[in-house]
Amino acid sequence: MTRRRLLVRTGACVGVTGVAGCLGGDERRQEDPDETVRLTPDLRFDPKTLQIATGVTVRWENRGQHPGTVTADEDTLPPGGAYFASGGIKREVTARMLYPLVGALARGDSYHHMFETPGEYHYFSIPTVSEGTTGTVVVTDS
Repeated sequence: MTRRRLLVRTGACVGVTGVAGCLGGDERRQEDPDETVRLTPDLRFDPKTLQIATGVTVRWENRGQHPGTVTADEDTLPPGGAYFASGGIKREVTARMLYPLVGALARGDSYHHMFETPGEYHYFSIPTVSEGTTGTVVVTDS
């Protein structure tokens, strides 16, 4: 590999890491999950709909062969509901733009999010949303 190519590649990695760091916290530092949703080998979230109380942490884990994401549908967030996406990204447009460099969950990877506001939270996996990889978390007052 030429020195120039190595510098470009290294700079790109540093740039992505810097952007990711500015986007949000490390999801691995969040509390232990109370509920788990699995991204299955057949490109589905299981369960597709999860009902929880406020203050509950959900863990999504990829059990499939292909990378996926957990990406909130920003247009359907309930009033006051916090946006969430694997990789700690804070906007849907950013999640779509940075995938697969940021936010991709490989087999065995996981992402956590605590829900603090009641409402319905719709989410999807960027690479396979057209194949129906969507889910919903319904949050009720505790």
